Amino acid sequence: MEQPPIFLWGLRIDEPVTSLTDVLVGVVCLYAWWQLRKLDRPGLSQQYLRYYFLTMGIATILGGVLGHAFLYALSFAWKLPGWIISMISVSLVERACIAHAAPLLSKGTVRFLKTANIVELLT
Repeated sequence: MEQPPIFLWGLRIDEPVTSLTDVLVGVVCLYAWWQLRKLDRPGLSQQYLRYYFLTMGIATILGGVLGHAFLYALSFAWKLPGWIISMISVSLVERACIAHAAPLLSKGTVRFLKTANIVELLT
């Protein structure tokens, strides 16, 4: 079902439900990043997880604003920043999982997973 645009103070906003949902999810991600940052827990998995929430928050807000709300005023290429940052974000959460599981895995398995993570991001 197509969402009709809304107009706020003369400003057209396309896909308002999708745009609002993206912005809200992004704000929740940034809040999670802020709270985890304040905890300052040590460890590589914690660091990756904090960066995951930061980058996913930025990517989701950019996606909602540039990729949905104002895409009518921008070219399709403006969807790329949100997509690229979200790809980095997913890579970071994968890295967090690898770092967290590393003590239970062989060094070869960890090396394989880290390599696969980089290959996945680059392709």
